[in-house]
Amino acid sequence: VGPCDRYQAEILDSLLDDSAPKQSLLLCSRGAGKSEVCACAALWTALFQPNSLTLLCSASLRQSAELFRKVGRALHAIGGDSDAILMESALRLELKSGSRVISLPASESTSRGFHGCTCLIFDEVSKIPDEQIFALLPSQATAGPGARLFACGTPAGKRGWFWNRFDHGEGY
Repeated sequence: VGPCDRYQAEILDSLLDDSAPKQSLLLCSRGAGKSEVCACAALWTALFQPNSLTLLCSASLRQSAELFRKVGRALHAIGGDSDAILMESALRLELKSGSRVISLPASESTSRGFHGCTCLIFDEVSKIPDEQIFALLPSQATAGPGARLFACGTPAGKRGWFWNRFDHGEGY
């Protein structure tokens, strides 16, 4: 792994800055490293915020699982303490600290019921139906003021939640 791009460093630095915006929109080309930096943010949250819940959502379960693999690779690359891991599967990581990282497909009916989501990551968000995004956003309502949202994707036209936030949103 090489050095971070400037935007990646800013995202990672923001995790340590309580005054930084809690919502980030990453509009990047393919291969720009947006999934890598989001995976690092997910891992940082799990390691340094006990009892945290991080949800990884992509348009398909396969894509969500690929993002989760990046979280696992990052964990093992830093020498993740196996004593700290309670359970690790292809779609879920649970730490003894109570932190969880869970992969989800873009399915409104199967992703409801999560509460207190400390870190919510939408990967290739322009491909996720707006209904799924609206179904998951309330999961952060009980997480407190430090809850973070990362929505990353490639350009996909002037439509949907991602474009609307990117074009008109404030506080990102």
